[in-house]
Amino acid sequence: FTGNNDLNLNNSKLEIRDYKTNALTWDGGDVGYFANFTDSTFISDHNRSGFTGTFYATFTNSNVDVINSTGNGSNGSHFVIDHSKVNFNDNGSHGLSAGNLTIKNHSIVTANDNGMYGVTYTGTMFMDGTSVLNAIGNASSTSGGGLRAANSTTVSTVESGAKVTIEENLHNGLENYGTFTFEDGAELTITDNDERTSNGGGIFNGSKNGLKGVLILPDNAVIMNNHAGETGGGICNEGTVTFGENTKL
Repeated sequence: FTGNNDLNLNNSKLEIRDYKTNALTWDGGDVGYFANFTDSTFISDHNRSGFTGTFYATFTNSNVDVINSTGNGSNGSHFVIDHSKVNFNDNGSHGLSAGNLTIKNHSIVTANDNGMYGVTYTGTMFMDGTSVLNAIGNASSTSGGGLRAANSTTVSTVESGAKVTIEENLHNGLENYGTFTFEDGAELTITDNDERTSNGGGIFNGSKNGLKGVLILPDNAVIMNNHAGETGGGICNEGTVTFGENTKL
């Protein structure tokens, strides 16, 4: 993509496989780079990366697989996932790395078995009450985790009814450095994660740039059977964590 380019898939199928560099890549410009998939299928399989650069990617009623990348599945695009099934699995580094991330309208997002973070983002995340997010088995590398809200300015909202499962990651399950709210009625499960070298375990609620993380958990959160090599296990908290009396910790 060399500027002012749109990739529009409408009732189409695009497959890019076994390419030694990137499936979709920008030239580093300062204009918009758009990928709009509607009623379509996109597969990036065993390329160096799926989305390289800052795309504005919108998936509507589509199936997207970014799998088996030797590097990142993505590295900072803005994603709107609308009534779609999206898999960022088995990538060598990050799976779904985003700027802003929206998941809505009965979407299912899976970020499993990636080398570093399953999902990480630097901007805002919004997930409505009809959608599902799974981050399982990530962080086989020296760093990473299941789900990371990466910056002190990050704002994240998961609505009542949503289902988030963060399990069996080989570093922290959930890392938060910004303001992260799970509404009561959201189904949050954080189990069997192992921060094997440092602080955290199930949850690391940290601080950056002098600002402390604020994390609000739903009343029925399940945070069990996690481990930390240093401080934590269930939760290592440098900021503020709020949870209800029905939390299983």
